[in-house]
Amino acid sequence: MSNEILRELAATLEARKHADPDSSYVARLYAKGLDAILKKVGEEAAETLLAAKNGEPEPLVRETADLWFHTLVMLAHQGLGPDAVLNELHRRFGTSGLAEKAARAAPAGTRDRLRGCSRKRQFRPRPRMDRAGNSGRPDDPFPGSGHPSHDGEIDDQKFSPGAAAHARGRQRHRPGRRGVDREGRQRL
Repeated sequence: MSNEILRELAATLEARKHADPDSSYVARLYAKGLDAILKKVGEEAAETLLAAKNGEPEPLVRETADLWFHTLVMLAHQGLGPDAVLNELHRRFGTSGLAEKAARAAPAGTRDRLRGCSRKRQFRPRPRMDRAGNSGRPDDPFPGSGHPSHDGEIDDQKFSPGAAAHARGRQRHRPGRRGVDREGRQRL
């Protein structure tokens, strides 16, 4: 029964493509174009999420039906029907969701290289320094030194190249400029 109603609805949506926009809601959506249809799909998706968040089954079912309906309008506008989606679901059936997602996420050559990586790179923000070399952190044991160890050693994990050059004393402050290029030469 579910496939039959989808096919009947698809046939009706196809017929509405040539109908007068004043006579049909769907014909009006088609006349407004793809952007209006996509906007409506987005609105219905948001309403579905809100209904799910509220936890009541009846509004969730009604909003999901609205979302499916407008998604079918979008598919029909693009020359597709519910059979294209049902075929894709049939193709995926029996495949692990994790395997399917991994197959879509990375190109074929990259998947093999990623298997050896157990974790992603972690981003560590580097401290910002003011003109006097203060990091601005309340726990800075050596304010004004330009680096936390204060012994001349630069911990590259904690400093950006500009802050490291400043801490080594190679960087002269010039308003509006960084002062030293990558090779340590003075910029003009």
